[in-house]
Amino acid sequence: DVRENIPEGNRRIGSVSSHDISVPLSAIPDFIEQGAPALAQIGDFRINCFGHVGDGNLHYTVYASDVSGALKDPITEVVEDVVLALGGSFSAEHGIGLSKRASMARRKDPVALDVMRTVKAALDPMGIMNPGKVYPD
Repeated sequence: DVRENIPEGNRRIGSVSSHDISVPLSAIPDFIEQGAPALAQIGDFRINCFGHVGDGNLHYTVYASDVSGALKDPITEVVEDVVLALGGSFSAEHGIGLSKRASMARRKDPVALDVMRTVKAALDPMGIMNPGKVYPD
């Protein structure tokens, strides 16, 4: 039951930045070893890393004494840089959603994004399914 209580604990503590990432199984130790030192270059953080180790999905939650959110974008950049350097993805089990739109625009191949928009337009020509949630209209 400890695993199920972690998200509630994260909310109560006040995480600055929460990431649902994936890396190849063999890269999990490298990600854990590289993540904290990379983040230390921009600030003093506490990290909670847990997840679905068997399939490479990790929940990587970053806490800072300054919970204003001013460091959220720089933290996201650092975490995603480490993830991508290890052959992983900035998005795992929870998908893109609203919180990963900027990451997708920044990290995905523009051709892949165009294909995704084309498929969405073909399946939803009136734009009524989840308007503006993943792809800007």
